[in-house]
Amino acid sequence: MTSQDHIPAFIARQKYLLQEERQADIERSSLVLSSCGPKLLELRGLALLGLGVASIAIGLGGKSLIELERPSAYHTTPQFPPHTFRPGDIAKIEENTSTSKSATSKKSKKVEGSESAGTKGVEGVVYKVNDTKIIIAVDNESGDIDLPERCRLLKLANSVTFDRMDRAIEQLERILLGTSSSESADKSDNKSTKAPTPLTQVLMGLIPPSERVSAVTEGLKFLDESLNKSQKEAVRHALESPEVALIHGPPGVCRTFHLTPCSTHDS
Repeated sequence: MTSQDHIPAFIARQKYLLQEERQADIERSSLVLSSCGPKLLELRGLALLGLGVASIAIGLGGKSLIELERPSAYHTTPQFPPHTFRPGDIAKIEENTSTSKSATSKKSKKVEGSESAGTKGVEGVVYKVNDTKIIIAVDNESGDIDLPERCRLLKLANSVTFDRMDRAIEQLERILLGTSSSESADKSDNKSTKAPTPLTQVLMGLIPPSERVSAVTEGLKFLDESLNKSQKEAVRHALESPEVALIHGPPGVCRTFHLTPCSTHDS
């Protein structure tokens, strides 16, 4: 079993590994963006070229919602080519410059919210996307956003997932140790600190799992009679385990499918 003395080292190790993974993801994304031309990025699904601003609105929290589309003046079809942009992804809007450096229109649309996008570009989060339109949510700060008449969208390294894992580790540290080494931990986070649950203690190896409670499944009737004997035993094992149950098996044995009868009977 794990002792309380091992927890600080475990937390520190997880923070270090998470930071290394975040940095590797940023470097990989930067390398791809710097070494590949716009056309190749679009072929890889990491960019959308020749876009125009369809509309700009104000969303929740004062964010600017910039709707981009493929103008008929530059494209034969309004539909986007295959891409990897999904809601929550970090993206950058910048001018769609060509290698020929031909004269481009200086028309622009402005919206209060951030720095100039003419050269630096504007970073935001993909809010909504469909076959013909993509909406980017941009934080409103001081200044204006200058969006060129023709722009492109680049997919950047997504830090949202890493931020969530950072917060989860910080919360785990406060629960197990009562303190957090993060300077960002504020009073609102500290007041939510509470004693670790039995599930947390079992997963961290501080206490052994409780014995199975067979009385829970007495008279159990399966709603899905197509389950075989081993699958039914897996469901019983999950329901009888007070904290956590591990169901192991090779691909194709419907491990995920077992969640349905477990959640149905548990409710």
